[in-house]
Amino acid sequence: MTKRDIFQTVLFLSILLCLYFCFSFHFLSLTKKDRNSKMQPFNEFIKSDPRIIILGDSHALNAVIMPILGAKYFSFAQGGDNIRQMFLKLDYAIQEKKNIRYVVIPGDYNIFSMYRNLNKDYAPDLLYAKNHVLISNLYNENHVSVILRAFFRYAPLATADDWEKYFFLLTNNQQTEESTNTNYEHLSQSEKEASSVKRVRSQLGNKIIQSELVSILDQFIAFCKKKHVKIIVVRYPFSKEYGYYAKKYPLNEVDAAFQARTSHFLTILNYENIFFARSHFFLNTDHLNDEGAKYFTEILKVDIENAISQDIKSISVLSGDLRYPMPVTKRGRL
Repeated sequence: MTKRDIFQTVLFLSILLCLYFCFSFHFLSLTKKDRNSKMQPFNEFIKSDPRIIILGDSHALNAVIMPILGAKYFSFAQGGDNIRQMFLKLDYAIQEKKNIRYVVIPGDYNIFSMYRNLNKDYAPDLLYAKNHVLISNLYNENHVSVILRAFFRYAPLATADDWEKYFFLLTNNQQTEESTNTNYEHLSQSEKEASSVKRVRSQLGNKIIQSELVSILDQFIAFCKKKHVKIIVVRYPFSKEYGYYAKKYPLNEVDAAFQARTSHFLTILNYENIFFARSHFFLNTDHLNDEGAKYFTEILKVDIENAISQDIKSISVLSGDLRYPMPVTKRGRL
């Protein structure tokens, strides 16, 4: 190889490296807000000392106002979270804080559905999760691949998924979500029904029970039992229209999945229909607005505190033995 060839090769590699750094910097700038948003709860968690962890997706995120619950609660609920991500967050929380004794999980009809099983990208979870064995098990991924993925998270655009996300960001106009104060009640009845049909179909259509997600719930239950953490199941409120169209799907399959595991839960709280006559409490078909969330959180706090109070009394009676038969408290049908 001549000096000219060496020079051209070095020049070519230098240009590639320069382009890589430029693209990487641009990618990091485009995703900075998203990364900060994902890490904010974990940064806040380090400063807290909770006994009760709330997990869930946007239903829990919108419905629960943390200042009302108080300092012994902490919420990791985030839009789009599935049972895998809830599991990883609880594992992280227990590793960081030793006083956690209760966890609140959703019992909503969409928790086992097909669309909740589509997201199998664990890369965002590597920002906080260090239990690579658990990630490997939950995502049925080779352990070495998980470790490599964790390593490459420090190198932007080092994976195909990063490039896919980068191209998506480049080719889709980043439109700022318009914040409106329009409540669900201000829609016409036909608009409410059309919105509910679309929402229900997206959440419950295709396959309402994915056995893979039910299996992960069983692993979650076993994990909680091992760590002496009691599980509280909550089904969050949805609108009357959502409830009407949801009945066209096999909801009994979801109910059966939870009923079969009743003995593993401290309590089951079903609030699905408590606001059917209060459409002004909803932001949309299945999310509460600020007014509804305030009202709901007060109810939720009383019910959780009652369940925990009964739990403490039972533990006292049984001289500290955590393996006791605990009756299940239910609001409505689940």
